[in-house]
Amino acid sequence: LSSTTYTASILAPHCACLELICQVARNSCRTALSGNHTTIVEDDKLMEVGGLRARLGIAVGVRAGEKKVLQNTDEFFKQREKELDKIEYYQEIRLKDLSLVGNQGGIIFRALLVSITSD
Repeated sequence: LSSTTYTASILAPHCACLELICQVARNSCRTALSGNHTTIVEDDKLMEVGGLRARLGIAVGVRAGEKKVLQNTDEFFKQREKELDKIEYYQEIRLKDLSLVGNQGGIIFRALLVSITSD
């Protein structure tokens, strides 16, 4: 077991979990958006043209707002998903604080690695 493999194995569950969270959030947003029969552009045009009854105008405005929130949430998680490999996780920070892992992620004390992996 190499030091890089060991370090990656410590961090893998967190990265995989966060990746899954991002995917689920994005899928939920896209599913909700696909259930709409109009686009944000169409809703905005309806609002601009006017002539809608008060309640209908409010409903169209709320619907457009919900779509914008869903799109922004999807974009947020898309960006977050791209950044996952750059995140420094607690375990990595803690091991560096204890001088057990170097800045490049390699285990400094190989004797410790051997004793941990042989248990």
